Amino acid sequence: MKALFAAIETLFTGSALDTALDGKLFLYEAPQDIDVPFAVYMMESDNSDYTFDSKSHEISLVFFVESSEGNAVEVCDNLELLEALFDDCKLAVSGYRFLRMERKDVQLVHEPGENWQYMARYRILLEEE
Repeated sequence: MKALFAAIETLFTGSALDTALDGKLFLYEAPQDIDVPFAVYMMESDNSDYTFDSKSHEISLVFFVESSEGNAVEVCDNLELLEALFDDCKLAVSGYRFLRMERKDVQLVHEPGENWQYMARYRILLEEE
């Protein structure tokens, strides 16, 4: 789903989240030994659904993980930036009519001695053009 990934990166570029993460948004995995904060996003699942008009609808779950060595407040500030950027946004996905992007859930994680992380899952609905 390269077109969806390109649309996510286009929306991210130049955003307040881009500034907060110093441009460090990576597909699937971050480079080793990268400084925090950074975020990774990945396709969790992608399903096609067909309607009576024979158009394909793509239902994708995209998972964002942001890591910070600061404290819960810092990681939550970045989570608010992610939510402001992606909650109910309009993505321009080549070859598809964008229908909706909705946040499904968020989890804040911290292991003692480790970085703070939040994980946010989004459901994206697209219709084939």
